[in-house]
Amino acid sequence: MTPDPVRLKRKGHNGDVPPLRDLTLSLLYTDDGTDIWTCGQLSRGQGVVRVEDLTPAAFYEVRGGLRAATGRIFTFLWTLDGHDLVSYVHFLLASVLHDRPAAPELERFRSAEHSPGVIATVWHQDGGLLRLTEGTNGEWALAFLDAQSRAPESQDSPFFSRLSLSSEAWRSAALTALREYRQTLDFLFGRDWTTQDGFAEQLAHALACLD
Repeated sequence: MTPDPVRLKRKGHNGDVPPLRDLTLSLLYTDDGTDIWTCGQLSRGQGVVRVEDLTPAAFYEVRGGLRAATGRIFTFLWTLDGHDLVSYVHFLLASVLHDRPAAPELERFRSAEHSPGVIATVWHQDGGLLRLTEGTNGEWALAFLDAQSRAPESQDSPFFSRLSLSSEAWRSAALTALREYRQTLDFLFGRDWTTQDGFAEQLAHALACLD
């Protein structure tokens, strides 16, 4: 069974796109791509869910419905005008599905998405995180947390290592994120997903802005 692409439509209050710091749409799916829930369903049908509401309990609540060995949560972020896709968040839920504590990973997920100036965040399956930010002076910066740096923070060990990024490097990193995003949707919904709800035009516009 192939999930209905209509589930990818953006959700918001009265049909409007929520503010940037609301998650416009989050999906849980099993490896075979057959079972999908929106975050609203995870939170007992309350609609679009903010990052603060993504607690371990919400995931354990639906754990019985996940039959695959792993699952992922995808978050699609939009600019304030609601049109330009800037990135996606890729979070591996192996901790939930294997009965390991999920709180540290969810804390990292929450802190990453609600930091001031965050433009785009990409989670990788190995646990690494790539975060692109824009400072008050307009400079772009890259923060990266690798899979080996997942121990709790200490006073002398910063959570992120930072380095300056040129606009060219930023565009390259963002373009990679967008391409991975499209490949993911191709896998989940088939090659015709771009015919739904103007996603093809929106993705093409985002890619054109980066090239």
